[in-house]
Amino acid sequence: MQAFDRRSLFFAALYFCEGAPMGFLWWAMPAYWKTQGLAVDRIATLTAILVLPWTLKWLWAPLIDRTSTVWPYRRWVISAQAMMGLTLIGLPLLDPNRDTALLTVLLLAHAVSAATQDVSIDAMCISSIERERRGRINGWMQAGLLLGRALFGGGALLLIAHTSLGVAVASLVAVLWSTAMLLAIWSPRRRNEVPPPVPNPTHQQVDGPSSAAGLAAILGDQRIWLAFAFALVGGTAFEGVGALLGPFLVESGVALESVGAFQLGPLAGALAIGALLGGRLADRFGHTVVAMCSLTIVAGLCVALGTADAYTQPDYHALRLGIIVALFAVVGTFTASSYALFMDLSTSRWKGTLFSAFMGATNACEAGSAFVAGQLAVNFGFPATFTMMIVPSLVGVGLLLRLRSRD
Repeated sequence: MQAFDRRSLFFAALYFCEGAPMGFLWWAMPAYWKTQGLAVDRIATLTAILVLPWTLKWLWAPLIDRTSTVWPYRRWVISAQAMMGLTLIGLPLLDPNRDTALLTVLLLAHAVSAATQDVSIDAMCISSIERERRGRINGWMQAGLLLGRALFGGGALLLIAHTSLGVAVASLVAVLWSTAMLLAIWSPRRRNEVPPPVPNPTHQQVDGPSSAAGLAAILGDQRIWLAFAFALVGGTAFEGVGALLGPFLVESGVALESVGAFQLGPLAGALAIGALLGGRLADRFGHTVVAMCSLTIVAGLCVALGTADAYTQPDYHALRLGIIVALFAVVGTFTASSYALFMDLSTSRWKGTLFSAFMGATNACEAGSAFVAGQLAVNFGFPATFTMMIVPSLVGVGLLLRLRSRD
């Protein structure tokens, strides 16, 4: 089967539209807010708050699944993108120190819309992509998402430095609203998918939206709970680095414009290549195995980054940046393989709901990691923070070992 087709481009484009606001709000704005005098712990707290709707999106995911026959997933996506753009228009007019409350409300509304978009896109993917291609499709999706993050993370910082915050916001809104045109032109057909087998034979897998037996089968599958626990802790190590990356580089003496160029160039390339390669490796060697191996390497690179920062001169940036590039390349591999694993465990009728629960757990991990990393950095510094944050990720490696034994 071909490694690339129209569906790969389609879902890469949709995930680019997911990644663009993430990069802008989670990468560019923290660095920008730092230059505006906002304290690191307040930046980390605001970032953590913005992830909250992504953590809770499973609460309204059943509504999206239940109404998908009369209001298709792509209509949910288009509606969400419209609201995402509207909530960002006033951002350049707000002072992060003076207008924190209003800023938080607008960005929370944006995050709710973005999480709704995410549920719909993921459900569309699960319903249209066969299991043996999910690693590669997730590679393309993550490449699109991470490219969007980088372009509107690092790229937005460059744009702000040479123009203004208003121009950067306008560019992001244009991307969000133009993606609706793609959905109006083409979307993939649904496929009839056989749900994965459930170990407990007393529960019959029933493909119905209100089936108690179907729900019992999901809740009785130990693999679901192991994967959910893994999603809650697995990404702690690199999510802590990601949340602090802008402030870390700025405090290390890297100019804001250089931070933008780094995120736009080397970091974007590393993430995209890692995701594409990781997706193919996951389809070949197993989604669980590749996720487990890549997470172990991530933990080691986080320790290496903390060690390099502690024992090298402050102006010796090459080693730090090199480790960060390597780290995020492996993060791309981990993300593609772990998301394919979550899709494998999502049943056909409840695909949006179950996958949203997994993604909600990963977002809870991201929110918690951002908050904890911010507090640790203020009290212990960046090197100790990067090292301490690997402990939950190593627990995640152990959970993957148990999950693999039940495959």
